Amino acid sequence: MSITPSTLPSLQASPDLRAEFLSSVSHELRTSLNNIDGMAELLLDSHLSPQQSAFAQEIKISGRVLQSHLNDLLDFCRADLGKIELDNKDFELLSIVESTAEMFANEAHEKHISIMTFVDPDIPIRLKGDAARLQRVLLSMIASSVHNANCNEIVIRATLQNKDSKTCKVRWEISSTRDQTHISLNGRVPANPLPNYPSTEVGRMLCNLMIELMGGKVETTDSYADGSNTRFTTVFGQSAATRPHQPIEDANGTVSKGLRVVVVDDSPANRLVISSYIRSWGMRHDTTDSVSNAHAALAALRRGASEGDPYDIAVIDLAMPEMDGVDLGHAIRQDPSLSGVALIMLTASDDPAQAKRALKAGFSAYLTKPVKQSHLLDSIFNVAYNKIGEQMGLNTEALTPEPAVVSPVAEAPHGNPKTRVMLVEDNPANQKLTLLQLDKLGYAAAAFSNGQEAIEEMQKNWDSYSLILMDCQMPVMDGYTATKVLRALEQQHRANKHKIPIIAITANVMEREREACLNAGMDDHVGKPINRDRLRDAIQKWI
Repeated sequence: MSITPSTLPSLQASPDLRAEFLSSVSHELRTSLNNIDGMAELLLDSHLSPQQSAFAQEIKISGRVLQSHLNDLLDFCRADLGKIELDNKDFELLSIVESTAEMFANEAHEKHISIMTFVDPDIPIRLKGDAARLQRVLLSMIASSVHNANCNEIVIRATLQNKDSKTCKVRWEISSTRDQTHISLNGRVPANPLPNYPSTEVGRMLCNLMIELMGGKVETTDSYADGSNTRFTTVFGQSAATRPHQPIEDANGTVSKGLRVVVVDDSPANRLVISSYIRSWGMRHDTTDSVSNAHAALAALRRGASEGDPYDIAVIDLAMPEMDGVDLGHAIRQDPSLSGVALIMLTASDDPAQAKRALKAGFSAYLTKPVKQSHLLDSIFNVAYNKIGEQMGLNTEALTPEPAVVSPVAEAPHGNPKTRVMLVEDNPANQKLTLLQLDKLGYAAAAFSNGQEAIEEMQKNWDSYSLILMDCQMPVMDGYTATKVLRALEQQHRANKHKIPIIAITANVMEREREACLNAGMDDHVGKPINRDRLRDAIQKWI
């Protein structure tokens, strides 16, 4: 059908037609973006020169930017069509905040940016709301800071503003600080601001829209000399399974209130985050137990030892002026009066050589920012068990593992080669890409071009496959129909046909598409573009 001016009014008056057009355009764009993202990822895994690697990285980043713009466009179109409906499902706020910050770990480490997160222990562990859209807002705001060349520290804080029996209001603050070397001697700041709020008009409008839909509002305050603060609120429902964070208990069932901890970091924001967690866990830590440099740390540690009230643990940042964290560790180890102090290092640098240097200096753990609350807690308790064992004259090697090196950026685990995956995908480029990704993950796979081929193969070799990745829009037989046929076969032959997980892989990310997949009998829905990590997570979830 050719579109002429006379046909446009009817097109504008038809929300269903506009929604269908939006769905089709989204499918076509995401199919191409999936190839760009995936092939760039595979290219980066090959043997490239530094310049070639930089070019491939730029391709990957540009593809992600296009994907972000497409997501923004889709949400605005949904709003225009009145199709935006927030999810109201249980989720864990701490998990969303930490996993979102973790997505920027690689880029932050490369740029020597410190990222820290804090979730108020008074916020209930489980809430009800739209976790995916909350994450979209956080992603946009953190990305704006990470991509700014002048930023050297980002802190994401979520605190409880108020709550009642049905709702919980959370106040957010995303702060960015700039490296003071970027400020001129005459006090004038650079012309470019330091954003932690989306730098594009579309991004800002979308964040405003999402926050308003979540019952909140945005307040942005910029102070160029020190950095930027973005503040906003969101309102969530109280989960039926919700409960406040409880004091953490050790294996003996007693709260570790006897541990005295000192925090050493030149960043006030980082000290505040770590100190807040330590106090919430019932450990001994007041304002004098938080210091900004190595000299103050040594003075506090020696004062505690001389007064008969020694510190048990020192949590030390690596990058500090005059004396860094490793040198401080050496100084502590050389002082006999401080021999009982256990050392934990925090750093924004994901450098294995630094980790070895720290462990050699006597540190019990090396934690890379953004530090997960659970990783910090585990490290502190491992140290506590060690000290208890020493006091009881036990073999402490049986109480604690080897010194831990914890980094949020880990290699993707290899799958079981005995796990065979069926891929049903009609696009040759997508088929080739996904097979390469599965091979990289360590899974055996076979590809078929439509639903009919998949059914014929399953009828002959049902037990050969552990999982099916099913495209939805295909010729001959689409993914919905194929899934319904496979589920019917399972019902007819229950005795000899196990239920096989079927994951939809589709470029259509409209809400009705997800519902259509689940109604057809699929177990999960993954939108394109699919990078290797998302593919790995989806498969591991069901296998």
